[in-house]
Amino acid sequence: MPPIKNLFACIPADGHFNPVTELAMHLKNKEHDVQWYTDKAYEDKLKQMEIPYIPL
Repeated sequence: MPPIKNLFACIPADGHFNPVTELAMHLKNKEHDVQWYTDKAYEDKLKQMEIPYIPL
Protein backbone atom coordinates (compact mmCIF):
# COMPACT_ATOMS: atom_id res chain seq x y z
CA MET A 1 0.00 0.00 0.00
CA PRO A 2 1.51 3.38 -0.93
CA PRO A 3 1.96 5.99 1.82
CA ILE A 4 -1.10 8.13 2.49
CA LYS A 5 -0.80 11.86 3.15
CA ASN A 6 -2.46 12.84 6.45
CA LEU A 7 -3.00 16.35 7.75
CA PHE A 8 -4.20 16.60 11.32
CA ALA A 9 -5.73 19.95 12.24
CA CYS A 10 -7.05 21.05 15.61
CA ILE A 11 -7.72 24.08 17.71
CA PRO A 12 -5.10 24.67 20.44
CA ALA A 13 -6.73 22.72 23.25
CA ASP A 14 -5.44 19.57 24.93
CA GLY A 15 -8.84 17.91 24.56
CA HIS A 16 -8.58 18.28 20.80
CA PHE A 17 -4.87 17.56 20.39
CA ASN A 18 -4.10 14.73 22.81
CA PRO A 19 -6.83 12.23 21.83
CA VAL A 20 -5.54 11.84 18.27
CA THR A 21 -1.78 11.76 18.92
CA GLU A 22 -1.88 7.96 19.19
CA LEU A 23 -3.57 7.71 15.79
CA ALA A 24 -1.01 10.10 14.27
CA MET A 25 1.86 8.04 15.67
CA HIS A 26 0.27 4.82 14.43
CA LEU A 27 0.05 6.22 10.90
CA LYS A 28 3.59 7.62 11.10
CA ASN A 29 4.93 4.25 12.27
CA LYS A 30 3.21 2.64 9.27
CA GLU A 31 5.32 5.07 7.18
CA HIS A 32 2.47 7.31 6.08
CA ASP A 33 3.08 11.03 5.62
CA VAL A 34 1.73 12.79 8.73
CA GLN A 35 1.73 16.54 9.31
CA TRP A 36 -0.09 18.68 11.89
CA TYR A 37 -1.71 22.09 11.52
CA THR A 38 -2.18 23.72 14.92
CA ASP A 39 -0.99 26.41 17.32
CA LYS A 40 2.64 27.01 18.27
CA ALA A 41 1.83 25.70 21.77
CA TYR A 42 2.13 22.16 20.36
CA GLU A 43 5.24 22.67 18.25
CA ASP A 44 7.64 21.13 20.80
CA LYS A 45 5.45 18.07 21.38
CA LEU A 46 5.20 17.50 17.62
CA LYS A 47 8.96 17.88 17.32
CA GLN A 48 9.41 15.15 19.95
CA MET A 49 6.97 12.98 17.99
CA GLU A 50 8.94 13.77 14.79
CA ILE A 51 5.77 15.01 13.09
CA PRO A 52 6.07 18.16 10.98
CA TYR A 53 4.33 21.18 12.51
CA ILE A 54 2.41 23.61 10.29
CA PRO A 55 1.54 26.88 12.11
CA LEU A 56 -1.98 28.29 12.12
